[in-house]
Amino acid sequence: IGPDGAVTLPVVTGPDGSWEVVSVPSGEYDVTIDVTTLPDGFVPTTPISVEPVVVPPGGSASVEHGATPGASVGDRIWNDSDRDGVQDVGEPGITGVRVSLLDADGTEIATATTDVAGQYSFEDLPPGRYTVVVITSTLPSGYTQTGDPDAIVDGRSTVQLDAGDDDVDQDFGFAPRITTTPPTGSNSGLPLALAVLLVLLGGALWIATRRRSAQMI
Repeated sequence: IGPDGAVTLPVVTGPDGSWEVVSVPSGEYDVTIDVTTLPDGFVPTTPISVEPVVVPPGGSASVEHGATPGASVGDRIWNDSDRDGVQDVGEPGITGVRVSLLDADGTEIATATTDVAGQYSFEDLPPGRYTVVVITSTLPSGYTQTGDPDAIVDGRSTVQLDAGDDDVDQDFGFAPRITTTPPTGSNSGLPLALAVLLVLLGGALWIATRRRSAQMI
């Protein structure tokens, strides 16, 4: 830091990814990657900024940064019209559903909202373990889950992503809850009447049996 504040020394990596700044005074420095200069599709795998980097008098220091092709995960929240848990041709997507992405520690790192086709995506992710969670409170009222990518119908799925992976198998199915209405009209009392009739018949048979037994004594 000079009299006018911090001084920035830009440097570009060579063909092998190495870089060097020579003849710097001893002291503490911050080293930061300009992520906009990474190759297309690459994401950092280490912190983009390292501080402080201490250069001792007459000595040197080294800093290493990592980057790799990014991964992605996602696909679709669909209306499972026949409630069979299988995404069939013609079944529409559900728009406006919020989806959360958790890292390996269970911390939410991103959210997405399904588009008009029910699709969602999380991109530019470093390799690692992630969990996709459907925020069920954002589904249309009365919808229940019918399909889940890991076959456990709990609105979430955990995946392991390697560098460059594009996981588009995270599809979740939901459908309106099925409700049943008790029968109404002239036949609504028929089951109860049949039950009463059976009880009466059973009682009559029992009485007749008792009488027949008494006559035989």
